[in-house]
Amino acid sequence: MTQSNKKRIVFTISKPVVGGAQFWVSNLCRLLKDEFDVHIITSCEGWLTDNSHGATIHVIKSLDTVSLICFRNLFRCLRVISPDVIVSSSAFAGFYSRLMHFLIPCRNVYVSHGWSALYKTGFFSKLFVLVEKLLVYATDYVLCVSNEDAEKAINNIGYGEHKVKVISNKVFIDTPSHKLNLPNGFNVLFVGRLEPPKRPDLFISSLKSHLSIHGFIIGDGSLKSKLTTTNNITFLGEISSFNNFVEFDLFVLASDSEGLPMSAIQAASVGVPLLLSDVGGCSELIDENLPNGLLTKNTIEDFTNNLTTILNDYSFFKSNAIVSKEKHNIVTDKLLYINLFFG
Repeated sequence: MTQSNKKRIVFTISKPVVGGAQFWVSNLCRLLKDEFDVHIITSCEGWLTDNSHGATIHVIKSLDTVSLICFRNLFRCLRVISPDVIVSSSAFAGFYSRLMHFLIPCRNVYVSHGWSALYKTGFFSKLFVLVEKLLVYATDYVLCVSNEDAEKAINNIGYGEHKVKVISNKVFIDTPSHKLNLPNGFNVLFVGRLEPPKRPDLFISSLKSHLSIHGFIIGDGSLKSKLTTTNNITFLGEISSFNNFVEFDLFVLASDSEGLPMSAIQAASVGVPLLLSDVGGCSELIDENLPNGLLTKNTIEDFTNNLTTILNDYSFFKSNAIVSKEKHNIVTDKLLYINLFFG
């Protein structure tokens, strides 16, 4: 492999499927591609490899499971690339990549997109936390996408404050390439894989009291077959690189755990009011001084009541959302990322 004179950054992530962590990696590739030699290592081809913005792709099978062969192949791949920094997202990729701290001489950054194991109970949750506590010693920095995640890294995992950095998720603000031709009236959007910890059931239940509202769900997964819907709910399936948030009147995120959700940030970046579960860093997307939406507990009653509140004073929330939208442009944080990754 011919090495570039540019500094080399490797993003490792277990799976290339559509998701918040993958969207973050895609955005960082786009942000840094002109100045750095960018690589992605993942377990197979998928959404992320199709949206890599010119990054060099390396596929290492079993990166999403426990495998000694995977560890060996990752070491061989990294030894050839000779990176200046490894930036890992997701549990398995983060595990393998941080063990490379002892074998590959470079900076090692782990990105927490929400410490989801802390919300769970049982043996595997405890095991994850134990492993994470040990990996503290193999991690130069942990990058948290919300202040809430940073507090958990320090108080629950055991990272020293000097190792914990916070750069809130932001997005590129792009114009949609096409229109969805939505029906007239009030259109509400839910975006997310229909898998736990997402709660599309709460979204659907909240709209049963507002049958004049059109609800749209973008995403697919095992939860879909378990949902009881009404005539005002439309499933649009999984849409690659969806960015038509501006066409909707309200964005709803219902979830049992989050870091700082990319879909909500995308909606906020184009001035769409938000109704978000009060989990993870979601509170950091609601402006206390100029409320651009509401936080809600994960009950049908609270979701329904908060939806009603937004509907009754929609012009107030919409005008605030328009004022606050410029806060979410990722371009403004470019130097923060460069300084963290390369010192």
